[in-house]
Amino acid sequence: MKVFNELALVCLVFTWSLMGITNSADSLAADDTLNFSGIVHQGDSYSFKLNSKLMFRLVPIQSGWIIWMGSSQNSTKDFVSVSTPPFRGLNARIIEGWHFRNADNSGPNLPGDKNVNAPGELRSFYFVVNDSGYQSARQCLKVLMWPYCYSEQEVDQAGVEFSALPKGEGILHIDSLELSNVQTGQRALIQTLIFKATIIIPGI
Repeated sequence: MKVFNELALVCLVFTWSLMGITNSADSLAADDTLNFSGIVHQGDSYSFKLNSKLMFRLVPIQSGWIIWMGSSQNSTKDFVSVSTPPFRGLNARIIEGWHFRNADNSGPNLPGDKNVNAPGELRSFYFVVNDSGYQSARQCLKVLMWPYCYSEQEVDQAGVEFSALPKGEGILHIDSLELSNVQTGQRALIQTLIFKATIIIPGI
């Protein structure tokens, strides 16, 4: 099954990459906006080098991908995971096949009783820009997500610090996707994803 959607965003088209191929952009100044596009198949990863320090990835999971950004030298720290709310429950950075199907997988996810209220073709996300920001964001979230373990003053301070952290913005538009496992009662999987993305890197 294929789902096609018009993109509202005009993006530069680069070579599509498959597993093991990494794209890259010319050096970027602070506050620059970078547009790129790609295609990825089930189980494959996608990488795009934004500049000498930052990397964009689509990391494969069983039913789709996770939008990941981080250091090009260290893949263990996901700058998106500590920056993009909500931090519990459905999150736009995770792209799964069932998001595009209704509750019993009998048809598309349309408004109505069977709607699963999941993110759709437009995925907006935020990211911190370096390891220091990642560590600070993790510390703040530790307080904000479990406020009953801390004083009111500590919770307020964590909120202020988290809001003040420099963050970039990203938008991923799903141009088209091919789903498999679309039988009623099953869980849909994404076989192929074609996308365009815009990344805004802040000045710090």
